[in-house]
Amino acid sequence: MRKDSTAPTVYEVVVRHVDLLRKPQPGTIPKYRNMATTHIADSDLDKTPVDKVNKAAVIDWLEGVRRRCCRCARLVAV
Repeated sequence: MRKDSTAPTVYEVVVRHVDLLRKPQPGTIPKYRNMATTHIADSDLDKTPVDKVNKAAVIDWLEGVRRRCCRCARLVAV
């Protein structure tokens, strides 16, 4: 899909946004970078150009995040 677009990927845009935050609280940047790595870099949105993102891609991504988070919550509860 990357060859069909010159737009930055979702992950690139999120990382750039985090890097441009003004006056973040201590720990915010590492926390947000970790969240981007955990929830975006490990998903199909990682390499998806922003101009190719559609509703179905976002829904699929959210379902994947929910599945992973539920699994993590169960592991912590055990």
